[in-house]
Amino acid sequence: MKKRLFIMAFVLSVALNLGFLGAIGWHHWQRYDRIGFKHGFRPFYEKRFGLSKEKATKMEGLRRSLMQKMKPINHELAGERKELISLLSEPEVRKKEIDRRLNNIQTLQGKIQLMIVEHLLSAKENLIPQEQKRFFKFIMERMDSPHPPCPRMRLRMKPIMERERR
Repeated sequence: MKKRLFIMAFVLSVALNLGFLGAIGWHHWQRYDRIGFKHGFRPFYEKRFGLSKEKATKMEGLRRSLMQKMKPINHELAGERKELISLLSEPEVRKKEIDRRLNNIQTLQGKIQLMIVEHLLSAKENLIPQEQKRFFKFIMERMDSPHPPCPRMRLRMKPIMERERR
C-alpha cells in the first residue's frame, strides 16, 4: 500500500512539474511571436508585405535611421512634458510658463511628424505600387485601431479586440 501511495505521489509530482515547465515554456514562446521581432522588423516586412530580403533590409535600415533621428527629440519632448506636469502641479499657476512649454511641445511634435512624413516618402520610393498599397493600408489600420500600434502587442490584443466587437 505504501509503495502504491509513493508511486501515485511520484506521478502527481512529475505531472505538476511538467505542467509548470509547460506553462513557463508557453509564456516564453508567447513573448517571441512567430514573425520574429526579436530580430528586428526585417522578417515582419518580408512576411507582412511580401518584400524580398533586400527590400526588407532597406526598409529596416530606414526605420532604424528614423528611430535614431527621433531619439534626441523624443528625449527632449519627454523632458518638456515632465516640466509641464511639474508646472501644473505647483500651487501657483504660471500661465506664461505653461504656454511656453506647450509651444515647445507643439514644435517638437511638429518636428517628429515632419520626420515621419519624410520617412514614409523614402519608404514609398523603395516599394512598387502593389507593395505601397499594402504598406499604407497597414498604416491606416494601425491609425484606426484604439489598441497599441506595436505589431507584437497587436497580436496579443487580438483576442481582446474580438471580444469587444461582440
